[in-house]
Amino acid sequence: MSNYKGRRDFILGSTTLLGSALAAKALTATRKAADEGVDGKAGSAGEGEGQSAASTSLGAQPSDFPGSSLTEKVQAALDSRAPRIDFPEPEYGLGPILLRPNKQMVFGANTVVYPLNDNQIVFRTEDNAQNSPAQARRMYIEGLYAINRLNRSNVTYFSLPQARYMVCLRNIVIDGGNKSLNCMGIHLPKLNWLMHMENIELLSLGTGLLAQSAAACLTLRDFAVQGCGTGIFLDGSDKSLDLVTEMVIEGGTVIQVSDIGIRLRQTTRTTIRGHHFENNTVDISADGDDNLMIRDIAMRGNNHNLQSTGIVLKNTSGTRIEYPAMAGVRQNGFFDVDTSNKAAVLRAQVGNPSGGINKSFLWTPGNTTGLRCVPEQGEYVMTAGNPDAHFCVDTFFREWNGQGQLSVEPKNYLDGQEITIVMLANSTFTPSGSLSIGGVPINLRGAAPNSYNQIRVRKIPNFGGAAFMLSEMSGWLPLRPHGAI
Repeated sequence: MSNYKGRRDFILGSTTLLGSALAAKALTATRKAADEGVDGKAGSAGEGEGQSAASTSLGAQPSDFPGSSLTEKVQAALDSRAPRIDFPEPEYGLGPILLRPNKQMVFGANTVVYPLNDNQIVFRTEDNAQNSPAQARRMYIEGLYAINRLNRSNVTYFSLPQARYMVCLRNIVIDGGNKSLNCMGIHLPKLNWLMHMENIELLSLGTGLLAQSAAACLTLRDFAVQGCGTGIFLDGSDKSLDLVTEMVIEGGTVIQVSDIGIRLRQTTRTTIRGHHFENNTVDISADGDDNLMIRDIAMRGNNHNLQSTGIVLKNTSGTRIEYPAMAGVRQNGFFDVDTSNKAAVLRAQVGNPSGGINKSFLWTPGNTTGLRCVPEQGEYVMTAGNPDAHFCVDTFFREWNGQGQLSVEPKNYLDGQEITIVMLANSTFTPSGSLSIGGVPINLRGAAPNSYNQIRVRKIPNFGGAAFMLSEMSGWLPLRPHGAI
C-alpha cells in the first residue's frame, strides 16, 4: 500500500510472478486508474502527488499504453501519472524520449536500451525558459545499460538542459560502440546544478560527459571512462549565463585508453580527486582555469607505447597539484606546465626510496618551467646530469649513476628555508663523479650501487660566500627491499 492517493507504478513488460486471474484483475484496475484518475477524473502528466491510494506495479504490458511504437508507449508511460516506470524486458530500441518531472525510471539487470537513429537524443529534458523549472526537477534514473547496437552516429544518450534539484543518475553504463561514431554519453548544456551522478561508466564515446554554461555545484562520483575521445569535458568558455564552477570529479575509478581523460576549459574551482589514469594520450588537460585542485590521483600504466603526457596546464591561475602517484610511464613527461600559468604548485612527497615512485618519473618529468614553490618549500633545478629536472616538492628523490658532475641548485628559496633531497645510487653506480647541492660538496664515501643518502641543506644569507650550509645528512645507506618500511 502507498500513502499517496493516485500513485500508480507501471512496468513496461510482462511478469510471471502473479496468477493469470490476479494479473488480469490488476491490469483492469491499472487501466481504469490510468484512464479515469482516482477521483473519476482523467489523469494528466505530473499530477498525483499529495493524494493517497493503493499503488500497483503488477505487470502492465506495453500494449496497455497508447501508441504504435515502443517509443510512443514509453513516452505515454512517462506522460501518465505513474511516479515509477520499470523496464524489465531485455531490449528497448528507442527514438527520442522526453523525460518528465517526479518520475523514477528503473531498468532491469538484463535490460539494454539502444538508439534507433543517427543524430538523435535518446533521453532529454525540455529546454524552455518558461516551463523547464517544472519539467526538469525530481527525476531518478537507475540501472540503465545503453549500447549502440545499430552503430548509429552522433547520438546523445542524455541531453539535460536546466535539469537541477533532485535529479539523480545512478548505476548507469553507456557504450557508444566506437569513439569514431562521435556519440556523447551525457550532455549538460546549461543551467545544471545540484544534480547527483554516481557510478557511471562511459565507454567508447566521442565525448563521455560534457558540462557547459552555468554547470555548478555538481559532484561526479565514481565515473569510469574507457576508450573515449574525451572522457569528461567541463567547458566554461561560454559565460553568457554563468561560470562553470564548484565542480568535483572524485572516486577511485579508472580513466583509461582515451585521447584526453579529463579536459577543462575556463572553469573555476574545479576539484579532481582520487582517480586512476592509465593509457591515455593526455590524462588531464586544463586551459584558462582558475583555482584548479588536483589531488591524490595516480598516473600509472605503460600507455601502450603512446607518446603520452600526464598533466597539461596552459594559462591557468592558482592550480595546485597535491600528492600525485607517478608510478607509470609518460613518454612526453608527467607534466607540461609552461610559463603561461600563474602560481601553479606541485606538492609531492617521496618517503623511503625503495620503489614507492616509478623511476621513469625522475627521467621524464616533462616541461615543469611553470611550476612554482609554496612559501615553505624548495624548488630544484638539476643543472647537470641526464636529464635536467625542475620541481617543487617536500622531498626530492633523484637517481644517479655516479658519473659526471651533478650540481643541484635550489632556487626561489627563502633565508632559513630547509630543503631535503634523497639521492639514490642506482644499480650501475660507480663513484667516479662529483655531487654538490646548493654549492655544498657531498662526500661519496660509502656510496655503492642501490644505496641512498638523505641530505638536508639550509638557506643562509649570502654575503658573497656559499648560499647554503649542510644541515643534516644520513650518509649512504643500503636500500630496503621493495615495499619495506
